[in-house]
Amino acid sequence: MKTLKQLSTGVLLLCGLHSQAQFQGRVYEEDSSVAVTQGSIQKTLAWCGGFNNPQFANADLNNDGTLDLVVYQPDQFSVKTFINYGSPSSPNYRYRPQYARNFPQCSFYLILKDYNKDGIEDLFESGGLGFTVHKGYYNASNELCFTKYKALYYNNDKLLIGYINAEVNPGDIPSIVDVDFDGDLDFISYYGDGYYVNWYQNMQVELGKPSDTITIRLADRCWGKMKQSYLRTHDLGVFCDNSSLMKTTGGEPSTGKITDGGNTPCLIDLDGDDDYDVLDGHRAFNYMVYLRNGKSPAGPRDTMVFQDTTWTTLGDTVKIAQWAAAFHVDIDGDGNRDLMVSPNAQLTSENYKCSQYYKNIGTDKFPSFKFQTDTFMVSDALDLGTGSYPFLYDYNKDGKPDLFVGSRGYYDALTGQFFSKVMYLQNVSTAGNPAFQLITNDFLSLSFKKYKGISIGVGDVDNDGKADFLMGHNDGSVHYIKNTALTPTAMPNWSGTPTAVKDASGNAIVTNGYSVPLVYDMNVDGVNDLVLGDQKGYLIYYQNTSTTPGVSTYIFTNDQLGFAKSDPEKLTIGHSVPFIGKIDNSPREYLLMGSRSGRIFRFTDFQGGAIFGTFKRLDSAYSYILSDYPQTNTYMSAPTVADIDGDGNYDMIVGNVYGGLHLFKQVKTVGMIEQEYQEPKLTVFPNPAKTEINITLNPTLFEKNTSVYIYNAMGQLVKQVQTETAKGYLNISVSTLPDAIYYCVVYTDGKRFVTSFVKQN
Repeated sequence: MKTLKQLSTGVLLLCGLHSQAQFQGRVYEEDSSVAVTQGSIQKTLAWCGGFNNPQFANADLNNDGTLDLVVYQPDQFSVKTFINYGSPSSPNYRYRPQYARNFPQCSFYLILKDYNKDGIEDLFESGGLGFTVHKGYYNASNELCFTKYKALYYNNDKLLIGYINAEVNPGDIPSIVDVDFDGDLDFISYYGDGYYVNWYQNMQVELGKPSDTITIRLADRCWGKMKQSYLRTHDLGVFCDNSSLMKTTGGEPSTGKITDGGNTPCLIDLDGDDDYDVLDGHRAFNYMVYLRNGKSPAGPRDTMVFQDTTWTTLGDTVKIAQWAAAFHVDIDGDGNRDLMVSPNAQLTSENYKCSQYYKNIGTDKFPSFKFQTDTFMVSDALDLGTGSYPFLYDYNKDGKPDLFVGSRGYYDALTGQFFSKVMYLQNVSTAGNPAFQLITNDFLSLSFKKYKGISIGVGDVDNDGKADFLMGHNDGSVHYIKNTALTPTAMPNWSGTPTAVKDASGNAIVTNGYSVPLVYDMNVDGVNDLVLGDQKGYLIYYQNTSTTPGVSTYIFTNDQLGFAKSDPEKLTIGHSVPFIGKIDNSPREYLLMGSRSGRIFRFTDFQGGAIFGTFKRLDSAYSYILSDYPQTNTYMSAPTVADIDGDGNYDMIVGNVYGGLHLFKQVKTVGMIEQEYQEPKLTVFPNPAKTEINITLNPTLFEKNTSVYIYNAMGQLVKQVQTETAKGYLNISVSTLPDAIYYCVVYTDGKRFVTSFVKQN
């Protein structure tokens, strides 16, 4: 791809247009009440944002005596909270993000257990070292909150090196249970090499300390007398000399382990014999391994005496695409804890069938787990795998914007690859009742194309006046499907074959990756241009120079349009997702850019066709959307805006890395200053030009001492004109300029204006 050389710093500063826009504060609030139905079934969690590698925990979030559900996703350190409005054995979970704001930012895992026996769940997470404890309490609004207690250290007297942290390998999930049944919680995790299990015994009871304290010692360096080598099969009967370093009996330890760490031991008493068995997952395998505890006949130490490397419960083998993790929680609220299984792997594992629910049809003492679904909660949400891209457009021409959603793809466990679909939801809102009906999960059967990633744009690509369907892909390519409807006002007919979007030279347009197409008349010449977001975070601009209906001539113009960038602190990444349009009650259009970080950036100073200028950034986190509470951040944002229900307030739908959607409702009327300013418009005619151009400025006139600078597409000054004559237009000869695209920078009355033209004989 060609790269546009940047102009000098002075030219960049002079190219920005005057702006009266102001910081608006919080204009939007999250709203999960908009109804979404599929057939007759309501998707009750439509706007919760999706799931990829969920961890599950119970807590009474609102202090009403009913256990609610917390979902933590470690790849982006995000927390989702769900209030249970149902009854025992009949849960009814609803997404309530406000409770997540009371959680600390957690790393790697989130476990909720009541360690101090005050009836309120406390929180355990890695804290970057191993185990960090946060005490739970209720605030004045009866919302569960936390305050940090401490990280767990112990005196490693066996190795004579003083106090060190209790260890959990980054990415592992430990188990926190009362291993020795003495009334206080203990801590189980794999040692750093990933072979052996450490038991950090809580000595609160033994030392007679208050219940609000935790004091630990490393009680066993090979708890369970087992070793996890490079095989899924564990070595059993492994003993440790706990007075020194680990040793084994009966030969040398197994060698050849291919990875350090990568374990998710979940301790459950599966057979009701008052010791803890283990359901163990490992990042190199996809089955859940069951290890049965038989204790040691020589003493109370736990000993695994049997294992099943393809554990099956009531006829169903527990398996996940990669690195299974189990969670012992009460999903249905009947008092008997159930089993949830999900992938702990990130990026390369199942991202839709990622939430396996096994209902306990036995008792909590003698559990019996029966498979229910592998899309628990996921099927109640709008979830397209990974990396969702929403787009609002009135497809059926009923005056209401419908919703299309593409994504970076669903994970195919058979091939290990991602493939994408497009979801189409029809807007069925009535006055005061916004609502969508999910029509299809595979619009235009695009899944058969096996595209890796589909972002969506709608607009007239081929200059025939009818809106075409555009798709950007992970590899940076861009396709469109021609609209063959009879008229521009008819419902689009996108039944043709996708075609690569090409430039004026006939070459397929390709970005740096993760392209996101936007069709918009950037230079205000009456012809739609092509703007592309990509993974570097800038905007790539192809100007359409065609004046022939049915023919588009895309000329690469700029790969840093307006020098606008998402995540500007990152030099080479940003994943820009552009939207241009009205976003509030003012008449002004804005540029919104979604980003890799999840923030939404707002820009102005492009409205007059200033494609060669510097767009003014108004917000680095517009309306604080998905950025004001780090623990609720879902990373990657893809915004689209429209008035869904015709109430005069705008709605924003934002896609994220989990393949889900969040919906935000405009709750603030912006100040009138946003509505008062009208930008003077600079125009050039004829365009294309052969020998001369006329430059006009409306609604004002040029003043004396007007200067015009003409630059080529490489940013080189090719012509300069100064005049002291005040008149309605300027006439400038361009006969000596080669055929190409050029930019005019005009200075008059202390202001700067920018436009472009094409020289073509």
